[in-house]
Amino acid sequence: MLASALIHEPKLLLLDEPFINLDPIYQRKIREYLLEYVSNGGTILLCTHILEIAEKVCKNIALINKGRIVAQGPLNELRKPEETLEDTFMRLVTRM
Repeated sequence: MLASALIHEPKLLLLDEPFINLDPIYQRKIREYLLEYVSNGGTILLCTHILEIAEKVCKNIALINKGRIVAQGPLNELRKPEETLEDTFMRLVTRM
């Protein structure tokens, strides 16, 4: 399904959990493709529970907890120094 969405090279991709059930080799290949896609002018709206991949792919994020956006903006502004995206998420949702 992902290949059929990419083959037409749309300007906008809406992806819901595109890395689920992919082995690490294909996760990396898809991640690299998406980064290239964005560098060539494409836009991606990505929904994922795999925060490590989101951290590698996304520049702007919205963190959602219990259906509510708890933070949004550039990743480098939401994270504290030395903090992973998972750390940021846990910090923001446990303070609620």
